Amino acid sequence: MATKVIETIKVTLDDGKEIECKPLKIKFLREFMAKIADLQGVVDDNAKSLDVIIDCSEIALRQYLKSEEYSKDELEDLLDLPTMYRIIEGASGIVLDDDSPNL
Repeated sequence: MATKVIETIKVTLDDGKEIECKPLKIKFLREFMAKIADLQGVVDDNAKSLDVIIDCSEIALRQYLKSEEYSKDELEDLLDLPTMYRIIEGASGIVLDDDSPNL
């Protein structure tokens, strides 16, 4: 039985839109988990790691912003790295930060 209370994480995009990040539904979680697994293979390449993080953020944003879609270029303008980390944390519970042993 789960004992951890899931909290939503509020994030504000650079365009001023505020979103609530909460655990992904299975539909999005499957795709998200497949993509974040790619991070292990590119951990030594900053550009490729960043691409994986952007892709994971985009998958999560599809759930949070159902009626809006952003291209990868638009996401690069709307998001900074700390914001993407918070989106990923809210979506999956995976904490990415500078102190993470996985990075």
